[in-house]
Amino acid sequence: MGISILEDDSRIEDYLNDKLQTISDFNGIDDLIHNVEIQQKQLKRQLQDISVELTEALMASKNRASNILEKIEEFKTQQTKANENLITVTHQNTPELALCTIKSPMEQLRRIKLAHKYLDLLKNVELLKEDSQKHLTIDPKLSLEPYIRLKKISKSLQKLHGPAEGSAVHLVTYVQESTAQLFVEIEKIMCQKFEKVLEDSNWPNSEYLVTEKWKEYFKALLELQMLDETNVKESIILLPMRVLTKTFALQFKYHFMSDKPTNHPNRLGDYFFEWFLMTIEKWELFLRENAGPLLTAHFKGSPLAGNNIYIDPVSAFITSLLPVIREKVESLCKDITSQPQLMSRFIAQVMDFDDALRSKFGYDGGSIENGWCGLIMDVLPSSFEGWFSAEKKFALDRYHEIILSKNSGDIDYDTSTLGKTKSSYGATLVTDLIVTITSKYCRLQKFSHKMAFLTGIQAEILDLYFGRLSDALEYFQTATSAIGRTLHGVTKEESEELRGVKGLDKLCRIFCSSEHLVSELKDWSNEEFFIVLFDQLQNMLASNNQEIEGVNGETTGMIKKSVSISLNSDNGGSLFGISIEGFERLRNRAEALISEAINYEIPSLFRPYIFQPDWTIASDSVTSNTTIDPISPELDQPVQTLQIYVQFLCQTIAYAPFRRVMRHILKTIEDLLCNDLLFHRNFSYHGSTRFSRDVYTIINLINNWTSQVNRLPFDLPKLREGTLLLSLPDIVITEGETSLKEASLALFSSNEEALEMLKSLGLAHLSISQARTIVGRRIIENSEEDENY
Repeated sequence: MGISILEDDSRIEDYLNDKLQTISDFNGIDDLIHNVEIQQKQLKRQLQDISVELTEALMASKNRASNILEKIEEFKTQQTKANENLITVTHQNTPELALCTIKSPMEQLRRIKLAHKYLDLLKNVELLKEDSQKHLTIDPKLSLEPYIRLKKISKSLQKLHGPAEGSAVHLVTYVQESTAQLFVEIEKIMCQKFEKVLEDSNWPNSEYLVTEKWKEYFKALLELQMLDETNVKESIILLPMRVLTKTFALQFKYHFMSDKPTNHPNRLGDYFFEWFLMTIEKWELFLRENAGPLLTAHFKGSPLAGNNIYIDPVSAFITSLLPVIREKVESLCKDITSQPQLMSRFIAQVMDFDDALRSKFGYDGGSIENGWCGLIMDVLPSSFEGWFSAEKKFALDRYHEIILSKNSGDIDYDTSTLGKTKSSYGATLVTDLIVTITSKYCRLQKFSHKMAFLTGIQAEILDLYFGRLSDALEYFQTATSAIGRTLHGVTKEESEELRGVKGLDKLCRIFCSSEHLVSELKDWSNEEFFIVLFDQLQNMLASNNQEIEGVNGETTGMIKKSVSISLNSDNGGSLFGISIEGFERLRNRAEALISEAINYEIPSLFRPYIFQPDWTIASDSVTSNTTIDPISPELDQPVQTLQIYVQFLCQTIAYAPFRRVMRHILKTIEDLLCNDLLFHRNFSYHGSTRFSRDVYTIINLINNWTSQVNRLPFDLPKLREGTLLLSLPDIVITEGETSLKEASLALFSSNEEALEMLKSLGLAHLSISQARTIVGRRIIENSEEDENY
């Protein structure tokens, strides 16, 4: 709405009247005019701006109208196409055909939407990576939060990847790789930060002091590492421990994996195993005081709380250092693989080292149930065959050296006390050899390795020694028999070497050696190692374990029979069951031959005594000046020979077999003197008393010879009672005695009276017929009384 000129003039007039009210106001007329001009310029400028804006608004309105018209035309075109498509759809014969027509566009639309979501996901992944990387150089711990979020995205994609039938594989792979790369970056930076803390504080120093920053980075590395789920499922090296042991690993490589004198192959593990153990011992207290509480607090309540390589700082420290020593061990094995002696010595050192870690530091490798398998399991897969062959050669060479030694078969009287079976030098050394072999493989973890030593070395040595003893026994039997001497051409001199004490010595060597083997094998069968090994063998056979096939193929000799029979037995058994039976049979045969050898000589020894002509000498022909010997002169040689045999056996074999042999010997003597003398020859009273005195003397001498080991006295009961009956006096001199006549009347009256007489005389081992025979052999020197017999 416009303003009239009159109104403008009136407003100007009012303005001037307001400004020029007094004469003094005319002095500022110039300022007033100047202000008016300024306002005029401002108004003109505003007018120009408004004109420009108006022009632009008109142009924009015109363009908007044009765009609207274009969109209207575009809409009309799309509507026309939609109508045409609708007509096409409505003219289809079935809904399926109509659905097929629109399926492709709908799929394209779905893919476009999915692509938008993928792009959003990738954008989010990149933002998280950038956010985490942004904090790496400043404060690596702050980078963990975005990494955790990125890790969750990666896990969710992995879970969805399976049900989606492997779709978006590139996206899943990219996110996984991005997550892994970020973890590596964070780990690298945090480890470097921790290394810097250690370096600034002069680690490793024996007076090293732990700071709060040290603890902070130690815990941060633990938190980072536990974000990786694979660490929960397997034994790993803790990141802070890896940083702590980095310096020690470098020291180890410098001393033992360079050109230093401490790296000489012939020194084997003499230096570096000791260095390793000393390092652990030196820092054990430091680790337990400083790292122990941090590990316990971190893993409290987690699935790893019961695993020593996580909660025990010393075990974690050992786990971190093991890779470098494992590398050294593998390298050294390659260098000495062609030197059996060095390899054998080194494997023993490795097992000693493994045992030291287990016993000194309780290291179990993270396995409470099975324990740590040790470095030996890294060595054996490639070195076992060579080591086993070398050990077998050493063992067999040592066995042949034992057998060929001059004193191999000699009896060692210092091996046991009196009353126990002595061993031979050879048998003792053979069992010592087997024990030594056991010590070489008893610490092995793998069952097939242990069985290889048992069946491939120890069984073969037992076979060889059993065969040697058996051959010696067979030769003795052959050389001492008439047919054997004839068939095998044994000379008289060779046969004589097997007679007397020499023959007994050879038999006792076999007996003592066999007895020693039986005793040792029984002791081994009761040892925990062989019991467990036998149980494992039974379980493997019961479960058809394939590892047993290799064992059966290697099993030889008696141990093979022992294992197979024991495994199939309902009564259980032991690894050495059949071996024990074999050596027991050998021992029993040797014991029987000892008795036979002595019994064979007894008839010839006692022949002069039995057939001496003066058993019937009359009492009145013996003058008062005749000296009465304590024993007949004809018994001197038999008694001396028996004394040698008895004392030899008494010093050599144990109490039980000694008594068995003595019973056989005394039974032979008793039967010989009864059948060929007591029941067969005639005796005068003088001859009968002499015979009785000889029998008692023999019994007393034998008991005197064996008094040191014999708990029960030996006796010749039938012979002793027979001589007592035979030497009854013709005439009773002392009241209460029984005369020969009284005894004879009772014996020949009736069986009842005969039994009463034998009982009254204390004769429990003589039968009635034998008593009658003995009485009938007494010659009555008074002819008047002779008619009564």
